[in-house]
Amino acid sequence: MKPDTNGDSDGGQVGKAGSASAPVSTAPKTRDLKARTPLPKVPMGCMIAIQMNEALMINVLFPFLVFMTDFFGFTGPALGYHAGILASSFCGAQFLSSIFWGRLADRVGLKPCLISGTLGSSLMFFQFGLSRNFGQAVAARACAGLLNGNSGLLKVYVAKVTDQSNRAKGFSFISLAWGEWGWVGFGGSVGLVAEIFV
Repeated sequence: MKPDTNGDSDGGQVGKAGSASAPVSTAPKTRDLKARTPLPKVPMGCMIAIQMNEALMINVLFPFLVFMTDFFGFTGPALGYHAGILASSFCGAQFLSSIFWGRLADRVGLKPCLISGTLGSSLMFFQFGLSRNFGQAVAARACAGLLNGNSGLLKVYVAKVTDQSNRAKGFSFISLAWGEWGWVGFGGSVGLVAEIFV
């Protein structure tokens, strides 16, 4: 006896037709996004001020670097060689002391290290302005770098005062502060204009 497949086939067709005619939602799928936490104003303001100090420390030298090296008595190929030493002394010393500052921050905290680094580099920046020879200038710049580990500590600080919802925005202010204040460091070139027209 053959099984009656008419009912099964009809039922299958009806089932297919029913599934084909079922309404399909075309609305875009949305994810439940966590509300973005506002950036803390005071910590971010302190971070921007410290980062501006970093940019000024590095960039303020370049407009008068060659003229300062020439004033110290170097000419010709020696001028370029000694200008490179003077320009790189701050960043080189900061690189050498970065691990020390990172370990110290783990023991005493980020804030004391950030404050001491800013004050130390500021004092050495003042000493750099009083330099009367090439050795004093390089020593002042190098000491400013050794006393300043803020380049790496600032990133850790931003990571601690933000969360997953606003961390990307917080890190963007690091580059913004550097760019905004970096060009101010080149304001020393205004002195060259003054020599020409005054």
